[in-house]
Amino acid sequence: MNYQGFYYKNRNENIYLKRLSTQLLIVLIIMLFLLILKFVNNEITSALNIKIKESFNKDYTKETVNIFNNFAPNSKEVFERLLIKKGKFMIDDMPVKGKIIESSDNNSIIIETAEGTEVKAVYDGRVERVENDEKVGISIVINHGNGFKSRYGYLSDIKISEGDDVTKGSVIGISGKDKNSKSCVFFQLLKNGNPVNVEEYIKR
Repeated sequence: MNYQGFYYKNRNENIYLKRLSTQLLIVLIIMLFLLILKFVNNEITSALNIKIKESFNKDYTKETVNIFNNFAPNSKEVFERLLIKKGKFMIDDMPVKGKIIESSDNNSIIIETAEGTEVKAVYDGRVERVENDEKVGISIVINHGNGFKSRYGYLSDIKISEGDDVTKGSVIGISGKDKNSKSCVFFQLLKNGNPVNVEEYIKR
């Protein structure tokens, strides 16, 4: 009989069982800790509960992209192409609250809003262009990756610069007036350089 082989087999099994027991113990301790947080109601446990929920619900995409971008300069663009798949680009809302008073053939829309309203980015991206356009006045173009861009016009003030990275909901400018002195904002979505129907890309 090969006692040496038998010895090493039992030793490996014991090591495996020991590791498994340790891992199960850790899981049980974590579960017990979470149960304590759930049923013990005080300021400390409530604060810990909120922090844990925020950690689980937080989107770590941006942090991951930034880490990889420190090692590879083009990693941000790669992540954008991977994360924004065809048909997955959707916006939560318009850049300003207001009434759509005009929708043209080129899929641009005019949103009536109070002058001085904050204009917000509809999606994460990078500011590609800030210009004074002869048709829509002071305007901003944000590149969201994978061929998608958003354009904002009739602005009275700019809060960002070309090359800045912006997140969804961040203030990029202040609403102004059109050529007829009407308080409004121009908005347009583009895919591969072509304007698309904004309504088709709003989450319902």
